[in-house]
Formats: sequence, C-alpha cells, structure tokens
Amino acid sequence: MKVRVSKVAVLTAIAVMSVSAQNMKFPQAKTYKGCIKPSIDQADMNTQLKAIYDDYKNRFRKTMNTPSGGYYYASPATNGTGLTVSEAHGWGMVITVMMAGYDSDAKKVFDGMVKVFDHYKTNQSGPNLMSWKINSDGDAVGR
Repeated sequence: MKVRVSKVAVLTAIAVMSVSAQNMKFPQAKTYKGCIKPSIDQADMNTQLKAIYDDYKNRFRKTMNTPSGGYYYASPATNGTGLTVSEAHGWGMVITVMMAGYDSDAKKVFDGMVKVFDHYKTNQSGPNLMSWKINSDGDAVGR
C-alpha cells in the first residue's frame, strides 16, 4: 500500500529540519530520535517531496520588478489585496534553502528574496523586520 504524504506535513517537516540542518542540502534523509517519520521508502518520500516542492514553487514563487531581481512567494492569505506577507516570505526563504540540493536556482532565488526583504524593511516594528504585507501596488503595510 502506498502512503501519500500531505503537502502541509512535508513543508512543515522541511521547516523543522532547517533548524538542525543548516549545512546540509536536500536530500538529507535524516532520522531524529523521538520524531515520527512516515513509514514509506526514503526514495519514494524524496520523490513526493520534490513533486510537492515543484508544485509549491510553480504556484507561488514570483519575480518582483522592484527591487530588480527580487523574488517572493505569493500568499493567498492576502485575500487578493496583496502580493505576500512576511510569514510567507520567511518560510519561503527557509524552504528554498532546504531544497538547494535539488533546486539549481535556489541561491539566486534566496538572494532575490533577501533583496525584497531589504527593500521592505520596517522601522515601525524594528529595523530588522520586514513589513507585514506587500500590497499589489508595491506599497507595504506596517512600514
């Protein structure tokens, strides 16, 4: 019987693994004591993860003209009134780094995401935080 791993579970697992896997590229295939891992073959899990990641980046990864060379992950949470929110941007950065061994554009995209972060830094909440939301017109909320 084939087990299908949910998209949310896989993306959450990527984010959690990033804390202890800062210098390891995909595929890591690590097992952590006390953690639950799906009971499917590692190769099948890697194949599913690649497919989920490809779907994620194809649906949500976007380029931004200002700043030039910028990237962001679109967030449906903006209800059509914006491009993204800081949470989507931050998790997109983490996931992009985790998939660097698979995604040959990961460094370029990550660097472009840093450009967007720098462009939309806020002074309202602190100098090292990104504005909460980037609107469709390029304005930011919480700047």
